[in-house]
Amino acid sequence: MFQRDSEEEDNDDRVFVLGEGVNRFMPQWDEQILGPANKFRIKTDYNMPPKPEELQVAALLACSQCELTWLVGKAGQSAGAGHPSHHTLYHEYAGTSRSLVVRTDGACINNGQPRAEAGVGVYFAPNSRYNVSSPLEDSCAPTNQRAELHALLRAMLVVRKDIVPTRSILVNRNRDKKHFRLVLVTDSSYAVECMCKHWKGWKVVDGRKVLKNQKGKHIANSDVLLAIQDEVEELSRVGVQVAYYHVRREFNREADALAKAGVSREVEVEGKPLHIGVMMID
Repeated sequence: MFQRDSEEEDNDDRVFVLGEGVNRFMPQWDEQILGPANKFRIKTDYNMPPKPEELQVAALLACSQCELTWLVGKAGQSAGAGHPSHHTLYHEYAGTSRSLVVRTDGACINNGQPRAEAGVGVYFAPNSRYNVSSPLEDSCAPTNQRAELHALLRAMLVVRKDIVPTRSILVNRNRDKKHFRLVLVTDSSYAVECMCKHWKGWKVVDGRKVLKNQKGKHIANSDVLLAIQDEVEELSRVGVQVAYYHVRREFNREADALAKAGVSREVEVEGKPLHIGVMMID
C-alpha cells in the first residue's frame, strides 16, 4: 500500500470520498452539468444505472496554460475556460465545483502468454507534460486488466504528486479553488464495475493484502484494486474526489495510443497529438 505523505495532509483541504455507485460518472445525472435544481428532479438508481451518455466536444476544454482538460458544466463555457479556476458549478453546498477529466488505458501484447508485455497510457491534454506512456512495471505477470488498473492508479498518482501541488500555488492556496473532482475515463468496464459496483461486496483480509467476495473467493488483481482505493483516500485528503467514467474505445483513443506506445516504443504520439473530443483554450 502507498504510505501517506504527511506534508500533504491538511484537514481543511479534505473532501468526502464518493461511495460505490455515486462514484460512477453519469453525464445525464451529473450535478455539475445539470445544476442542483435539475439534478434533484431526476430519479436515479445507482444499483441499476443506465449506460453513461458520451460527453460532447463542447463539454470538454483543454487549457494550454495548465495543460489539463476540464469539464464544462452548469456555470457555462466562459467559467469552464477561466484559468486557473475552471468552474463547472457555482453552488455553496457543492463538494467540488470543477472537474478534471483524464483519459486512461492499458495495453498488453501476447495477453495471457509467457512473453506478455504491457504498457499504460494517461492523457491529460494535447502535448501535456503530464501525459504518461510507459511500460507496465509490475511484479505479477502482465495482463490487459492489470494494465488498465495500473493506468488508473498512475493517473491518480500524477494528480496527487504533481498537479495538486502546482494547482495549489496557481490558486494561491484558495481552499475552494483547490478542490476538484477527478473524472477518470476508461474503456474498461471491468475496472469501472470493480470500483463502482463490486467493491461494496468485497472484504479486505490478510492484513489488507487480499480482497475476497462474500463466498470467500479471492479477487483477482486485489493488490492493484486495494492500491487504487488507498489512493482515492489519499486524494480526498488533499481536496480531490474520484469518479470513474466508462466510455467506448473510440472515445479513448488518446490514452489507447499512449498505452500502446508504452509497450512498443514505436508509436509517435506527442509528435502527432490527437485532439479527439476536446476544445482547446489558450
